[in-house]
Amino acid sequence: MSIEQAKGVLMADRRCTPDDAFALLVSLSQQTNTRCTSSPTR
Repeated sequence: MSIEQAKGVLMADRRCTPDDAFALLVSLSQQTNTRCTSSPTR
């Protein structure tokens, strides 16, 4: 899943802005020590 797709899912689920969705992705990435990449790796 790309970052843009993940942002879209979060925006739909949480009804937030693109910036808020990205901030959430960054926060989750830091908490789980998982790298955010723009190309699918899983």
